[in-house]
Amino acid sequence: MDLLTGMVGPGAAALPGDGANGAGPGFAFRASAADGRLLHWREGADWLACVGSPLLDGAPAQAADLARRLRAAPAATLAAMGGRFALAHHDGGSRTLRLATDLFGSLPLAWAEGADGLAFGTDFAWVTRQGGRARALDPQALYDYLFFSVVPSSRSIVAGLRKLARGSVLEYRDGRARASRYWEPDFSRAGPPASDLARETFDAIAAAVAGVANLPDAGCFLSGGLDSSTVSGLAARSRDGATTHAFTIGFDVEEFDESAYARITARHFGLELHEHRILSGDISRCVDRVIAAFPEPFGNPSAIPAYLCADFAREAGVANMLAGDGGDEIFAGNERYQKQSLFNVYGELPALVRRGLVDPLAVLVARAPGPLPKLASYVRQARVPLPDRLFSYNLLVRNDPSAVLTGEFLRTVDTESPYEYARGLYGEPQPGDALDRMLFLDWTTTLTDNDLPKVTVGCGLAGVAVHFPLLDPRVVEVSTRIPSADKLTLRELRKFYKEAFTGFLPEAVLTKTKHGFGVPVGIWVNRDAALRERVCSRLDALGHRGIIRREIITQLLELQSADHASYYGALLWPLFALEEWLQANGL
Repeated sequence: MDLLTGMVGPGAAALPGDGANGAGPGFAFRASAADGRLLHWREGADWLACVGSPLLDGAPAQAADLARRLRAAPAATLAAMGGRFALAHHDGGSRTLRLATDLFGSLPLAWAEGADGLAFGTDFAWVTRQGGRARALDPQALYDYLFFSVVPSSRSIVAGLRKLARGSVLEYRDGRARASRYWEPDFSRAGPPASDLARETFDAIAAAVAGVANLPDAGCFLSGGLDSSTVSGLAARSRDGATTHAFTIGFDVEEFDESAYARITARHFGLELHEHRILSGDISRCVDRVIAAFPEPFGNPSAIPAYLCADFAREAGVANMLAGDGGDEIFAGNERYQKQSLFNVYGELPALVRRGLVDPLAVLVARAPGPLPKLASYVRQARVPLPDRLFSYNLLVRNDPSAVLTGEFLRTVDTESPYEYARGLYGEPQPGDALDRMLFLDWTTTLTDNDLPKVTVGCGLAGVAVHFPLLDPRVVEVSTRIPSADKLTLRELRKFYKEAFTGFLPEAVLTKTKHGFGVPVGIWVNRDAALRERVCSRLDALGHRGIIRREIITQLLELQSADHASYYGALLWPLFALEEWLQANGL
């Protein structure tokens, strides 16, 4: 896996390790890139170390050129970079260390200040040790994990360890650290009409895919959805007749299996399709390794199929995987955006109409027979402002936190913290309408914090590099100029995107209903005795930590085994993953 670690300060000393190593007055670093590229440059006290697959102006970045441009214009240079990267740049002239990660933080960087200076790196455990931090859990990070099923970017599971936000640069000079975003989206919509933007969208994505499609031993994740089909099809076009290998995962639970659409896409583009069907026993055999591979607790069970697919591709000889992640969050393809737009209609009504007509009517029909109570439910939900409304189905929202968590634990945390995190992100775009703000929020909470780690950690564990062409800065920039009314309609998801790719994608893929990459983890837990025993054992141990009320764990297990296995399994898995990770890390 890609590794970048180092220290700047009076106590910095030479570091053991492989790859590029550097040491000098007041600084030391080491870097290696097992799955990507390693850029390394040094001239006196000036040095650069960058891991991942960095692109500059659409081409592979070169170390000396990148260092020169970072000295002259750091923010503009970073904003122009594509690909996955984590970098450290030391400017000897100004005695400034710059740390940066890519636009979506797909190679997370952590940092900690200690007596010997600033420790930094992609290895969170190493940074913790070098920063002089005991591995004490941060109770607030635990609460935020239980809320989001991941530790959000604003926190670290270890007290005192900080993470660099996506698309940000940290400057460390004279013992002081200051972080800021190097790129903000422009949602002002100054640009050509939608018809021209459709062609720009196609061309930008095609260029981004072409930049990585011919990497050595490349293959594609293919679920059969819009985005993976787009990336796979454009990769095949870019490879000019060379065989394009695509890999899909099937499930033994029909309602979760989408492999039929992967076959349609493969036939349409002439892909060499490799199919692998996952059974519950496959989960049991690798669950411990996958969960332990994450630097922090990670509650998304899709990480396991992502790893199994990447490992399947590695066994077939693939070294670089192209993934379609990001399309829904860039081009407004999630159903929740559509649903929230319906709720926003209520807020757009004149106050007199809401108070004098809609609200009284909702109260009147709340107990009426038939579908009329849906109006009351609609009004009740619509009154909750965005972004708080996005979390209405959260376990800690649908239930009072005091009914789920112990009183002792609750006294150590702020239950408003997750909302404040989301509100801060939601309010950041200036200008920006409700859809712009939901997308911007999801760029962090869905992509950086959840979906990208799911893929990157799984691929790293399998020993393959991964690339996300839909997150290329050129694609993101075009997407911000698409008017919200074109990007999202109340009748059809991804209408603009589908029109841009009509004639290229198979008609069956363009017209299929939204599926998503859900996994039947609750059903698997019921079917596989070894997996269920492991889950129950870990949940029992978690119940003794004084965080979750033991009766809630017992109740969820009973409901999961008796009825609605998929629903309650999704609620239980983050709790299981938390305890599994804690035990794997000796905590």
